[in-house]
Amino acid sequence: MKSRHIVIKGVKKMEITYKFYDKLNDKGLEEQIMELLLETDHEFLPSLSSKRTRWGKDKTQKDLLEIYLEQKKNENQFILAFDGDKVVAFLNFIPRYYLGIAGNYSLSHYIDTISVSKNYRNKGIANVLYDYIENQLPEEFSCNFLTVSTWSTQETQKHILEKKGYELLEVVEHARERDIHTLFYGKRRQV
Repeated sequence: MKSRHIVIKGVKKMEITYKFYDKLNDKGLEEQIMELLLETDHEFLPSLSSKRTRWGKDKTQKDLLEIYLEQKKNENQFILAFDGDKVVAFLNFIPRYYLGIAGNYSLSHYIDTISVSKNYRNKGIANVLYDYIENQLPEEFSCNFLTVSTWSTQETQKHILEKKGYELLEVVEHARERDIHTLFYGKRRQV
């Protein structure tokens, strides 16, 4: 397993470390990510669990999120943020993904999900997760472009992406709900 650590000292002498996982195969980490998903699921539009209802209407939110995580840990790579041994945030991405839009950005690391625990927000953790994928991945995982999608009412995410220099590539109108659009962003990675 390849890893790199970045340490940030912030408010209240908090020390957050970041680690890259090519494969997520640690039950303890999976359980912590599941806790984070349960905490933040309803903030996604649509929720991550509701995207998996085809697996059964009788399943609980936790069942559906376990399906989500099982799919993601087999397809994606993860960057985890830790406060001590506790996972407080994560970013997962599909490496060298063909997005099918946006010309030069078509083959990219597609950032699939980013989630930060409510108690750790507004401390720069999401920014560092983006910095990590942009600048700190091991060389064998290099890719020139990064892409991500969000929705038009997700102001925090849009602000972070625009501040970090991501370019709006495409808008898919009414893709999430009526008058809520999917926005695709891209950025050239510093390789």
